Amino acid sequence: MEPTYPRPATDRAHVLPSLKERPVTPATCVSSLPKRHRARATLRRAALACALLLAPAWSAWAGPVGYSAWDVSGTDKLVRFDLATGVGTVIGRIQNADGTEGYSDVDGLAFDAQGLLWAVNDTDNALLSINASTGVAIEVGLLGSGINDMGLAFVGSTLYMSATNSADTVGSLYTVNTTTGAATKVGDFSNGLNVRSLGYYGGSLFGWTGDDTLVSINTANAATTTIGSFGFSPAGRDGMDVDPNTGVIWGLGDAEARTYTLNASTGLATVVAQQVCVENNVSNVNCSGGGFNGLAIQAVPEPGSLALAGLGLLAAWAPRARRRALRT
Repeated sequence: MEPTYPRPATDRAHVLPSLKERPVTPATCVSSLPKRHRARATLRRAALACALLLAPAWSAWAGPVGYSAWDVSGTDKLVRFDLATGVGTVIGRIQNADGTEGYSDVDGLAFDAQGLLWAVNDTDNALLSINASTGVAIEVGLLGSGINDMGLAFVGSTLYMSATNSADTVGSLYTVNTTTGAATKVGDFSNGLNVRSLGYYGGSLFGWTGDDTLVSINTANAATTTIGSFGFSPAGRDGMDVDPNTGVIWGLGDAEARTYTLNASTGLATVVAQQVCVENNVSNVNCSGGGFNGLAIQAVPEPGSLALAGLGLLAAWAPRARRRALRT
């Protein structure tokens, strides 16, 4: 079955009027061209034209997609958000494969370079590997005792974790072994700061602190440099990450269900959207019923890569399409 792509923008759709009422695929695109353009001599040009036509539509999929743990009553739920619109799709409960153990306080989500989703269960201080398509989690191992309110971020292949002590008075930076789950302390954050969330981009490890400021963190010794205040106090400090494609810092308020962007130079926060959680085709405006812990933004292909992928699909499909076209 050929993949289905979003329709092109309206200002381009007039080129192929017959496509307006049906999904756009390489097949429907080329087959909708005038018959003379489907002749053998011009089919390759037609395929190229269709790829260029579809490229803007493919690029529409290249927005920031973030995952967070919805802290509802009982077992947390994994939610996939379009951060620009605030619309979230509930994927499923974060639990083990047979559903006999659910995780009720999941923090600090982060993707590694291979696209695997990691998190921490704050209840028993365990490192989790989560299937981003189902919410099913595997408990890797225990981090250690006496820590709370974790944030996670990968710097290359190294997983860093921010956490506070049991009394919530000292914040520290750790590295985490993704094979055993064991955490190793790097150092305490400067000036007694508690850092609740982490995000990494372009050589900088960023943190969201308990007093709603953005900081940069030295991964060698946990020394922090204050970038600036958000400008207001969001209700909760449990979800921040950096879009790996653009370098834009995004955040989620724990209790107020809004998405933000953070200025990497000043720390100022800008509200982008109010969140809506969709579960079983039912929309929950403001995602009432629980706050959000952690944010992990998934890397997606650049628009140019999507266009090249489209050309590849068309190239693979073209010989079969040519045979069909010549028979008509």
